[in-house]
Amino acid sequence: MGDENDDVMAPMVDALTGAMAAILLVTIFLMLNTISSVSDSVKEYGKNALYKNEELINDVFKREPPTLILKENRVYFFKSYKLSEKQISLIKEEFKNKQPNKLIIYSNNEEDIVTYNTLLFIQATGLSKNLENLNIIYLPSRNGNITEFVWE
Repeated sequence: MGDENDDVMAPMVDALTGAMAAILLVTIFLMLNTISSVSDSVKEYGKNALYKNEELINDVFKREPPTLILKENRVYFFKSYKLSEKQISLIKEEFKNKQPNKLIIYSNNEEDIVTYNTLLFIQATGLSKNLENLNIIYLPSRNGNITEFVWE
């Protein structure tokens, strides 16, 4: 009776073994496919992060003149800036005519960057002489990553 049972069960065991092998192969294929797509995603994320940080680093080292709009009492820039001699003289002339009593800084940058940029502006424009009468206000940026200095 034992041999008959083995003969009856043998085809079912073979079928189950084949099905398990097929499931195992499909699972391995899907896992390898997922791993390769995750690898591509990580590479793409790395490239994007590198480009973004490279842009920020280049901006810090370039330190180009900001955009100055005297009619609006406003200077704006991306991450860092360096006022040109002409801009400094224009702003100082403006401050001689009417000394500002309020400096509003709109920025989403880190606190140390905002502080450095503010001190640089105050020093370059001669506002340090009137610092005790100057009200400095920090607010979130109105325009993405653009930093603005507005005086009143």
